Amino acid sequence: MAAAMLELVAKLILTLTKEVYETEVITLVLVVEKAVSFIEVKIDEIVVKLDM
Repeated sequence: MAAAMLELVAKLILTLTKEVYETEVITLVLVVEKAVSFIEVKIDEIVVKLDM
């Protein structure tokens, strides 16, 4: 009985860890995408200023 409980708890922890990991990866990807688009906007602004 105790072994079955431990196994259940272990599976639960693994599932939660996996979900948190996936969420963090998705968040990281979104942050990177925002940073890239922000940098692209800044580069465009600099190019426009240089053209003037």
